[in-house]
Amino acid sequence: MKKIIVKITFALAVVVATGYTVYSSQTSSKMSGIALNNVEALASGEGIGVTCSSSCSDGVGRCWLLSASGHCVFSGYQVDYCSC
Repeated sequence: MKKIIVKITFALAVVVATGYTVYSSQTSSKMSGIALNNVEALASGEGIGVTCSSSCSDGVGRCWLLSASGHCVFSGYQVDYCSC
């Protein structure tokens, strides 16, 4: 009977120690300053809109695409470029 009580007590101690370790690792914030700066830098770029060129001939041609007829047409996508 004493062996069973010792085994149960040991198992309970392991469960409590494991639970405390998991709890303490979940509640503590261990991000370094560099990681926090990276998160802030990534978040600061949110909300930036697409900046398109007003025409394809302004030297940049962003958001303009060369059509099959050879003319630049507005696409609305910032990754498209057309130089006229």
